[in-house]
Amino acid sequence: MNIAMVHLQQQLSHQEEVLSTLQAKQLHLHPLTSSAMLREVGIDDEIWHLAILEHHEQWNGKGYPFGFSRSKISAVAHMLHVADMVMARLHPRHYRHPQLPKSAMVQLFQQRDTLADAKLVDCLIKEVGLYPPGSFVKLEQGDTAIVVQHGDDITTPLTIRFGRDASSVPEANRIASPAQMTVEARHLPALAKLWKCRVDS
Repeated sequence: MNIAMVHLQQQLSHQEEVLSTLQAKQLHLHPLTSSAMLREVGIDDEIWHLAILEHHEQWNGKGYPFGFSRSKISAVAHMLHVADMVMARLHPRHYRHPQLPKSAMVQLFQQRDTLADAKLVDCLIKEVGLYPPGSFVKLEQGDTAIVVQHGDDITTPLTIRFGRDASSVPEANRIASPAQMTVEARHLPALAKLWKCRVDS
């Protein structure tokens, strides 16, 4: 959806001044340009293109590039828009720190049926949880852990504790609070094993 603005996103992540006129145009046109670029490489799935073209349209009519009202926005585009909103809140910007996942999800829940479809929000929160996989947390018993999978409900995700006596078997635990941790590059291979994925050095 953002293939046409990869370089612009990199610029904006470090830029402190307001957008230039050219940057603003690139931003507002990127749904159209991204769709066109994908068509050029042979992607012709119309559902994909509909989602990409409308993924910045908002229920209040203030979205872009078309300024559609709520009734005109396709369901698949709205789904992508909601996921994009959450991801934007979780990522840092030069002018603000990232939101913690729980804060972002609570804020999204409070906006259900005003900015986003209530059923879609409920489904997203249920699937991702208040502490999505990858979140560092403090457990009620005091240990620090990392969430590796959502559990049977949003308050008890499956976690792996850190420490000498830690088990590599995920356990359902109640969370006391989020935890802040700095992850160095040397730790990535060990963390990647928790998701059975590969990290190239």
